[in-house]
Amino acid sequence: MEDLASRGSVVVAVEHPHSSLTVVFPDGRVVFAYDRQRLRGDRPSGIPYFDGVQIAMKDMRQLGEIEAADLRFVLDQLERLDKSAKSLVFFRRLDFSRIAAVGHSLGGMAAIRACQLDTRIKACVNQDGGTPDGVFLQYPAAKPLKQPFLFIEATPAITFTDQQLAERGITRADWDRNAQAVADAQERQFRDSLGGSYKVQVRAPGMNHMSFGDALLLATTPEARQRALHNMLLTMDVTRAFLDKVLKSEAQTLLDQPNQPASEIKVEVFGARR
Repeated sequence: MEDLASRGSVVVAVEHPHSSLTVVFPDGRVVFAYDRQRLRGDRPSGIPYFDGVQIAMKDMRQLGEIEAADLRFVLDQLERLDKSAKSLVFFRRLDFSRIAAVGHSLGGMAAIRACQLDTRIKACVNQDGGTPDGVFLQYPAAKPLKQPFLFIEATPAITFTDQQLAERGITRADWDRNAQAVADAQERQFRDSLGGSYKVQVRAPGMNHMSFGDALLLATTPEARQRALHNMLLTMDVTRAFLDKVLKSEAQTLLDQPNQPASEIKVEVFGARR
């Protein structure tokens, strides 16, 4: 966020009530994170692994829908502030022709859902929010994205030994079949995005799902902290390159010079190029 703001963008961070640990409203109300188990309801024990995955995905789709509605509400409020002379900070200073929704993990999937529902958003970024649904959460009657879309993949595919699969009641054939179905779903989503899409794989040493934030900068050794900083800056560079290309019409960015032998990123482009 600081990187984009330092380069002239207005960055609005959203605290999602019930998903964030604590949200304090202007009137003093405090909303804590809800009990995810209560959301799920009574979950039967001993159910097959993939049935459990589908139950979890139902929960995730519900959360994604809620958080997408939060994003659209915030956008509504920004429009109101931009039109209000009482809002000295924002009055007539916001450019609503260049709006991006950016999120990490579930936030990335919520950003994509908001893009599906709201064409005011012109660029969409999902940072490492992959699921069995693909890189989008699958909703009934959801239409392909019209906006350009970036997916940054930092987490390698989960691998299990045959013994670990057996402990979960899964055969290798079933696991491989499911993995291929997920890969196929991702491929369709990238290719069906009407505004074009970018898939960027980041393979720097130590890169993982938490590399998009600053928590890993608290590592106990200087080497680990330096690696965490390098990886976080790399994710910032990729995100900024995409937004510069889509929202500022920059012709040459990091996304146009990938896949060099020493490069830590691999870029795949689907559909419309800019």
